[in-house]
Amino acid sequence: MISLADNQISGSIPPDISKFINLIFLSLEGNNFTGIIPPEITELGKLQRVLLSNNRFSGNIPASIGNLSMLDEIHLQNNDLNGMIPPSFGNCPMLVLLDLSQNNLSGTIPNELFQVTPFSVKLNISRNHLVGSLPAGIGALKTLVELDISENEFAGFIPAELGDCVTLDSLYMQGNFLQGNISQSMKKLRGLRNVDLSRNNLSGKIPDFFENLSLKYLNLSWNHFKGELHTKGVFANASAFSIVGNKGLCGGIPELRLRRCSTHKMSWVQILIMIGSIQVLLVVGCLLWLRRKKTETRAVSIGPASVFLIRLSYELLHQATDGFSRANLVSEGGFGSVYKGELGAQYSENAVAIKVFNEGAANNFNTECGALQNIRHRNIVKIRSTCKSIERSGKEFTAIIYDFMENGSLDRWQYLTCRTSHHELSMPQILNLKNRINIAIDVASALDYLHNQLIDPLIHCNLRQSNILLDAEMSAYVSNFGLAKFLADQWHSDGFTGPSEYAPPGKITIQFQLHT
Repeated sequence: MISLADNQISGSIPPDISKFINLIFLSLEGNNFTGIIPPEITELGKLQRVLLSNNRFSGNIPASIGNLSMLDEIHLQNNDLNGMIPPSFGNCPMLVLLDLSQNNLSGTIPNELFQVTPFSVKLNISRNHLVGSLPAGIGALKTLVELDISENEFAGFIPAELGDCVTLDSLYMQGNFLQGNISQSMKKLRGLRNVDLSRNNLSGKIPDFFENLSLKYLNLSWNHFKGELHTKGVFANASAFSIVGNKGLCGGIPELRLRRCSTHKMSWVQILIMIGSIQVLLVVGCLLWLRRKKTETRAVSIGPASVFLIRLSYELLHQATDGFSRANLVSEGGFGSVYKGELGAQYSENAVAIKVFNEGAANNFNTECGALQNIRHRNIVKIRSTCKSIERSGKEFTAIIYDFMENGSLDRWQYLTCRTSHHELSMPQILNLKNRINIAIDVASALDYLHNQLIDPLIHCNLRQSNILLDAEMSAYVSNFGLAKFLADQWHSDGFTGPSEYAPPGKITIQFQLHT
């Protein structure tokens, strides 16, 4: 056994650790270790428990991690690990606890992960950049106690197979893009005590089976639920649940002060009158819209000639990023990847950030160009150029080029001690109170400009820490307008779709943790 936890040890793990062939327990958590997790660690065939959390490890998780067939717990949370979750975790039949939270992991959840049928304690992959949908294979984890996939970019529906995880006690799925109704199969989860599904795009009625579960905490806030709210079970205690941000709800206990549910049924005559009125309003609305379009001053073209300063080819961007090498990869998201590039002295001595959109994300490219073409603010990113071309493989290539931000995105600065990044040497070690206040002011200024100073207010719809960039002077810039919408285009909507962190105009809250 080796335990060096909670010290101030720095440096990297030496590859010679593979010589300890009888090692079964390794704890290095709570230090200042950097560098990669050496692949040699997977040669320790007797290793059962690995604790490397709360350090500054970077790089990928070793692909050969599945060689540790005796592994039962692995803690890698709160590091700067990137890349994908290795499918070889499925080769660890004794694994009962896996914690990969608070890293920079990307990609989808590998199906092989659910081959670890003895999973019986916890699976925590929260606070990463994972995408895709939750696989149906999750139902194989029938003895799982805690599942946490919160604060990622998961989309799609909650799989019905989740109801097969009958021993679940805690379920955390907040802060994603999940949609649709809550599956009725979840009523089989009789042991649930804590459930957080907040800040998603879930809709429909709140299922009545929540009344019959012995829940201690239920958070359904900031979704699109509608209909009558229940009053029994967990819904009888206002401090045990939250449903804020669901404008379509009515009824419930008196403490909530929701509107009363209407029980009035309209006659056929009233229905016909209502339909006729709607048709008249639609005609009037269309006439007003056409009149406004004639006098509207906002440009509708998103062509490069009206926005951009320089023209760049695919070949030049390919060369500037060394063939879009992962060594130049800055971040990955649901719509594309961002690379650092050097264009050469003929364009600029400064580095640029090249945002390459995934296939099928053309709408996000058009939306971002349309949003940024006529706005100018010191705390909003500026487009240097765009490129629409064909890759060498024949696929369509779409990219936007911005100025490079030396200090990365705000989500890398959630804690006082800065973690390892691609530009560690240029980053200060402490995000002090002055920095925090200045960043909050910069972001608030940008939002005030978008909401209150434009003739046609623009709503960002994707404001989160990963979309706030910091330059060398620690000035903040709002970026990633792929989901932005002009208020005039949404006048008929009840709200805006977007991730959990978005707040409508007039209700912006910027929160930073202050540590003593």
